[in-house]
Amino acid sequence: MTATAGRLPRLRAALVLGVIAVLFTGLDATFIFSGPFLGYVPSTLPVFLLASAFMMVVLALGSRFRCAYAGFQDEAVVILSGVGASFAVRAGAAPDDDLYATFLVTVIVSTVLTGVFFLMLGTLRIGRLIRYVPFSVTAGFMITVGALLMSGGIQLAESRSLGAVLSGALAGEWPLRSLFALCVALLIVGGVRWSGGVAGMPVVCLGVFLLFHAVCALTGMGGSALAEGGWLMPVQEGAPHPPGWLLLLHADIDWRLVFGEWRSMASIALISALALLLAVTALELTTRQRVDVDRELRAAGWANLASAGGGGGAGYHDDAVSAMLHKNLGADRDTVLWAALFSAAVAALDPAWFALVPLPLLGGMLLWLGWQLWRDWLVYSGHYLHRNDWLAVVAIVVVTVSAGFISGVLLGIGVGIALFLVDYSQVSTVRYVVSGREIRSNIDRSPSAEQLLYDRGSRVNVVKLQGYLFFARSHQVLVQLEPVIERERGKGRQYIVIDFQSVAGVDSTATMAFVRLRQIAAEADAGLVFTGLGMETRVDLAREELAEGDIGYFSTLDQGLAWCEDQLLEESSELPQDRVDMYGLFDEIVRLAGDSGGAGAYLRELRVKAGDVIMDPGSEATDICLLQSGSLSVVVQGAGRERIVLRGLEPGSVFGEMALYLGGARTAAVVAETDAVVLSLGAEAIARLEEDDPRLATRLHKLLARLLATKLRQTNTWLSHLR
Repeated sequence: MTATAGRLPRLRAALVLGVIAVLFTGLDATFIFSGPFLGYVPSTLPVFLLASAFMMVVLALGSRFRCAYAGFQDEAVVILSGVGASFAVRAGAAPDDDLYATFLVTVIVSTVLTGVFFLMLGTLRIGRLIRYVPFSVTAGFMITVGALLMSGGIQLAESRSLGAVLSGALAGEWPLRSLFALCVALLIVGGVRWSGGVAGMPVVCLGVFLLFHAVCALTGMGGSALAEGGWLMPVQEGAPHPPGWLLLLHADIDWRLVFGEWRSMASIALISALALLLAVTALELTTRQRVDVDRELRAAGWANLASAGGGGGAGYHDDAVSAMLHKNLGADRDTVLWAALFSAAVAALDPAWFALVPLPLLGGMLLWLGWQLWRDWLVYSGHYLHRNDWLAVVAIVVVTVSAGFISGVLLGIGVGIALFLVDYSQVSTVRYVVSGREIRSNIDRSPSAEQLLYDRGSRVNVVKLQGYLFFARSHQVLVQLEPVIERERGKGRQYIVIDFQSVAGVDSTATMAFVRLRQIAAEADAGLVFTGLGMETRVDLAREELAEGDIGYFSTLDQGLAWCEDQLLEESSELPQDRVDMYGLFDEIVRLAGDSGGAGAYLRELRVKAGDVIMDPGSEATDICLLQSGSLSVVVQGAGRERIVLRGLEPGSVFGEMALYLGGARTAAVVAETDAVVLSLGAEAIARLEEDDPRLATRLHKLLARLLATKLRQTNTWLSHLR
């Protein structure tokens, strides 16, 4: 009893989905083969129903979504409808079996190409590139499809062109069938809203169908009269057309016409890929499942090949129906498979039943589908679009309607590139410009050297570039640097450090701006320093005579800054190289130790060779050290076990004080780059010093506090320029 009760909701969901699939498939077949091919709809319906069943099964099994439903999609249907109309115009007469078969083959070939395109995107794992298409371009296509669906709904209901309908209305002729279709569309909107999903659509359509035929029976209107009045499909004289599969076997296919529609086929593949990714994203939000977009592309690719094998059109995930299955019907993968079986079973029936469906009812369904697209892309999503985006949307709609979808696709690509360039050029190429007073290299220098670098720091200016550089963006560098160079003119040799670490690439036209910058710098006695250059960017600059010479090249910004600081220090003879505050303090500690029984009572001298490790990361912090001579580096190990230098230490540098004050283990290693002499003052020695000479100990703590505060101030200043 429990198992039976559990199966009933699934069977109900499968029946609802099966009815929806049959209705949508019948609508698509009617719209694609409307106009001169309308008499072939009964021949096409079994083909499309079986192809739809194949597509549903393959996508349901291949998708990660538990209830993924696939159907023929609006974009392909609209484009193929236009192809059919052009075929009839070229024939110049009523279409025959050969022309119908040629058109059906065109539908199948477009489906194969769409499937192969999906598989290529998914297999090469480049499907995410489609996401870079601007929102305005996608909106333009979808709004165009919505407009064509609504105009197609009116033409299907009236069995004549939209222009003829409008002319008749202006002449006082009431378009009754269009009004009937409009009422159907409004009823479907209300039914969908009432049911909370598309499950209300088949209920409304069934009710309208029964009511229509009940009224016709009461008024005595037969099928022939209704067909002559345009309410039903035209009554075919003579024997009915055989099923589409049989026509394909015996017809003479005009392959010139088929491959002459390559533009339409390419449009179907590209626009369907865009719409598929949007549908998958919507389902991801609805089901709260993380999905692999490339897997969904591959699943949709195989589903399209299966549809082509059955003789049907292109399609992919229907996010609205799949969301209904997930939220309202509690469906799963088996539900979709049962619905596919229902669709295949209907395909085995006599397709003559479909001729009883009123054309205005089908037209109303098209009006509803078109309104759905307009509501989603014009009403709900319109507030995401800026003025330039709206101009792009209007241009795409106008060109697509007047010149075809491939022209709209090409225009959309061009508009997308143009919008990107306009928006990207408004993003500043220069991330920041800071002077040598705000940014320093990671080399610890003596206090007097630090003071001199601060006094002359305005003569060093660092420019951090970002993004891709082309002519318009590289010109921003000139605009921002010219005033800086002029401000320091006449104050001595100045240095402009340009960091390319965050630059993705340099266009050939952008190098012209750097050639001009070189000229300006030479006139103002300013040296150029380029850091963080990739090999490709360096080659591009070398082509424009920006190779090494009067321009300094360094691998990192820190190396370039250190070189500039060395140049400033070498200019001065005022800097005492042998005595700084910490040296004097340590001398007093040595004298105190001599009075107390030897320097070893407080200080320990370490003589190390190049490559020796003085402090290990993770070791306990027990002392502070003063570098007397030589060169040291503070290093850590990167994630890839590479050696990363955090700071360089020169004579007079103090290190180890932060870990000693804070307690705990050391976080970096100190390695000797050259032979060096280091004085070490341990924690126990500092405690004895506080007892033996509190005044000297206080001076020690004050000096260490000043060093820490100076480092903190430099860090804060630097961070303030990064915000």
